[in-house]
Amino acid sequence: MTAHTFAAASGATLPYRVFVPAAAGPEHRVPLVLFLHGAGERGTDNAAQLRHGVGDFVTEAAQAARPCLVVAPQCPRGRWWDVDLLQEFAASLAMRPDVDVDRVYLTGLSMGGFATWHLAGRRPELFAAAVPVCGGGELDAAVRLATLPIWAFHGDADATVPVARSREMVAAVRKAGGVLDYTEYEGVTHDSWTRTYADPKVHEWLFAQRRVPPIVLHDGDRVVFFGDSITAAAVKAGGYIDCVASDLRARLPGVELIGKGVSGNRVPDLAARLERDVLAVEPTVVVVYIGINDVWHSLRGKGTPIDAFESGLRQLVHDIAAAGARVVLCTPSVIGEKAAGSNQLDGMLDEYAAVSRRVAASAHLTLLDLRARFVAALRARNTDDAERGVLTTDGVHLNAAGNRFVADAMLEVLGAVPAPEPAAAEAGAEAPAKTDKKE
Repeated sequence: MTAHTFAAASGATLPYRVFVPAAAGPEHRVPLVLFLHGAGERGTDNAAQLRHGVGDFVTEAAQAARPCLVVAPQCPRGRWWDVDLLQEFAASLAMRPDVDVDRVYLTGLSMGGFATWHLAGRRPELFAAAVPVCGGGELDAAVRLATLPIWAFHGDADATVPVARSREMVAAVRKAGGVLDYTEYEGVTHDSWTRTYADPKVHEWLFAQRRVPPIVLHDGDRVVFFGDSITAAAVKAGGYIDCVASDLRARLPGVELIGKGVSGNRVPDLAARLERDVLAVEPTVVVVYIGINDVWHSLRGKGTPIDAFESGLRQLVHDIAAAGARVVLCTPSVIGEKAAGSNQLDGMLDEYAAVSRRVAASAHLTLLDLRARFVAALRARNTDDAERGVLTTDGVHLNAAGNRFVADAMLEVLGAVPAPEPAAAEAGAEAPAKTDKKE
């Protein structure tokens, strides 16, 4: 592994080692593994970080089975990983001409396990999967981690990093809709990494993961927006579909945008009119924005039970994808604009949004997490804790600011504008989960 130094825009530097397989190049892009070491490997020699785990990815047998670049930076002695610096470093690695950008993997142990949770939570879109080993993370990042494939590991006898740190992250991500795997080694103390990185099943799982490629619109695309009354109103002047159309007109005049929203619709209603209203127009992209009425109508006994919501949503997106269209799945947004947790249906909305995240993750769909975005935006904008009037007219339907807000989110997820830094999102942690596997 050859020695290099990364120079950040801020002037900060990061020493690292890289292994490049002989076959890698612009004509044969390969996966990349970004490996973050623990506290004991800190230093300035640009070598100690190779002590644990890295070697399992660069053996002759491993490279013969799964050729990949392996990059191992080194954190200075007496410091913790600088996640801002790691973000810039990871983004630069993904731009290498020999890297398969849809197969960039993140892993780390102990201090590096913490950094894996933190970095993945900040920039989940950079990675195809993450493997944090005996670490812990920020619970409020759980929503952003919900669509990233994760397999976490910890020893239940770890006295250095308590196993509760992994358990609480697993619980929080699952509560947010994530479908991550978790292995807890019975009787194992802090060294849970030797067993993890030597396990062929871990390598097999990791290299099977692929990032969901971003949707990029091209002239000639036909985009259908499929939903309820919020979408029905969006085609009017100033509505979010109208705003998207106005913004795209100069750059992509050949893109056709079609609104197919019907007031009061729930997931079963979309399923009933899918063929007639959507598939019949032969869309290339379908944006599904549904879930508000499935929750809201429960107040009068006409909502959609959560199991039926999930099964119906899975079938709906399956049928759209089977027809050849790319799918953007949106979570439901808000029913009331007061502080998160204080509106009557917030808890139920969070549960249904978690279902949408889970469906998007398991079906490898592009997700637009409007629930998380609205909560974060209202935290900043709704300083008077008003029930309505900030982004909605009535706590649900969008006003001018809300339409512009959703339009900007749609433009971003459709690849029409650069993605901003992720906003902080709400996600609570439940009690430590019972672990999946004892080994």
